[in-house]
Amino acid sequence: VDAASKGDRAQQTPPRGEVLGVHLRGTDKGKYLASAASGRPVPPREYEPYVDAFLRSHPNGTVFVATDSPAFLAEVKTRWLQRWPGAPFRWREDILRSEANAAFDRRGVGGGTP
Repeated sequence: VDAASKGDRAQQTPPRGEVLGVHLRGTDKGKYLASAASGRPVPPREYEPYVDAFLRSHPNGTVFVATDSPAFLAEVKTRWLQRWPGAPFRWREDILRSEANAAFDRRGVGGGTP
């Protein structure tokens, strides 16, 4: 299966202009590593002012979204592509994992409770 048919926008076209990298950590934050003071997951909508400022300053720029959270990527695809139609967003879908992080599953699967 080629990248375009999978919806993997990272490899469809080369980035143009300046590049902003947005790393959305979700599956290993808060609910799984709260005891390690990992902080809370920061949803994509909280990054929107920064993405907006970048796209205003660099109208020919590219935004590369890095996340392993299916929920965060779905929000980016829904909100950001509607908010900035035609903006060059890139991401990869072959690195997503379950929102239930097996390494820290509370049922003891894959390493026990945190």
